[in-house]
Amino acid sequence: RGGARPGVIAILKVVLGGGLVALILKYSLAASLAERHPFLALRLDADNPGALVTTARQMIERVLASSEANVRADGARVQASAAAQELVAGAHNAVAQSTAGPMRPTPHQTREVEAAIVLVPRAPDAPPLHYRGTTLLARLTELAVTDDPSAAARPYYERAAELSPHASEANLWLLRDDMRKRDHETAIRRADTQLRATSQAPPVVHPLLAQLLERPEATEAVTRLILSDPPWRDRFISELPRYVADARSPVTLLIALNERSRPPTTDSVRIYLEALLEHAHYELAYGAWLQLLPRERLPDVGFLFNGDFEANLSGLPFDWNIRSEGAVAIHVVPLASNRSDRALRLAFSGGQARLSDVTQIIVLAPGDYRLAGKYTGHLQGRRGLRWRISCLGDTATLLAETAMHIGANPEWRKFELPATVPAHGCEAQRVHLSLDARTASERVVSGTMWYDDLHIAHETRGVTRAAR
Repeated sequence: RGGARPGVIAILKVVLGGGLVALILKYSLAASLAERHPFLALRLDADNPGALVTTARQMIERVLASSEANVRADGARVQASAAAQELVAGAHNAVAQSTAGPMRPTPHQTREVEAAIVLVPRAPDAPPLHYRGTTLLARLTELAVTDDPSAAARPYYERAAELSPHASEANLWLLRDDMRKRDHETAIRRADTQLRATSQAPPVVHPLLAQLLERPEATEAVTRLILSDPPWRDRFISELPRYVADARSPVTLLIALNERSRPPTTDSVRIYLEALLEHAHYELAYGAWLQLLPRERLPDVGFLFNGDFEANLSGLPFDWNIRSEGAVAIHVVPLASNRSDRALRLAFSGGQARLSDVTQIIVLAPGDYRLAGKYTGHLQGRRGLRWRISCLGDTATLLAETAMHIGANPEWRKFELPATVPAHGCEAQRVHLSLDARTASERVVSGTMWYDDLHIAHETRGVTRAAR
């Protein structure tokens, strides 16, 4: 009997160890299934918090989906700016955005809601599920209460927001509710908190903050917040053109930022100007660019900007923009003969130059003009380089083009290009240099060409007035 005791102990160890492993596997498997297969997870662990919350959420989603369908059938409209509708479409709080009033669940939906109400409180109040469960209770309250459901649900949303900075759904609901109540100070503070909480803040926060910027009674407070240089500033400024109802709204903000020690980034300004140009706000774009231009650069402004290539290229639409791809390199570099003088150089290495493009947007009033400049270099190939002036917009009407610049030009040669801007349909123009190739074989070019001292002159009554 004494010899049998170790065997019994060994068997007990195996049984206990196996049971422990089984328990570990059971709860681990339940946890892994909770999000995607909550029904199976609950079969393994009836009190699994993740599965309980997921099941309740799915029930609520079914109720919301059918309720939203009813609202749309009744002709309700979502209260969101046109620019933000696409982003808002997937948000979970459609109840709060509907103008049709409280949604009244059908008997089947009521049973779903009641079942979800039973499930949610069973989930333990422990991170990270606690704020999710509280948010679900808030949404359930909106569905279950017919008398002022927003007021009844708000305490739950506030509690969820207090429990975790990641309770984005609750914070967004509260932000919209604050905006609905015209409590702009709280709404702005809440938007700032949400944007600071995580780099992955819901994208809908930006259009809501843009709406606040355009409300006259909130403009000053939003501007003051952005001037304080919050960490999310640059991203918001870059996305702002997508969300404003008035294309002029960002100008004042950008000008105010331009006076600060950290002005708006070039990318932010470029995105705004390109958005204006895309919507044919040519004069507004040009005026905004002038106001944001450094004061020391204003004397260089003319019909063509930076035509001598002495200043560094900004990449903005009303300065030179260079694109190159393949066997070509395009740069602004010092001249070998005079290192203090800079010029535009296009160097082709003999392969296929898939893209060789130098452009600048200009805004000329109707009338007669003349583009002039000089070039030198040697270019070998079937086709050469051309300067063109064309209208900006859908038609892209060609106004004028030079002869091809090709062959040997050892000395600087002048060129001129007269162009007439019509009275209609050509509010802005594009000055464009490119390789005039029509086929792949014509893109095979070798050699180097230089350009300098470009300017545009306005011709009227026999008098030519130049502007660089």
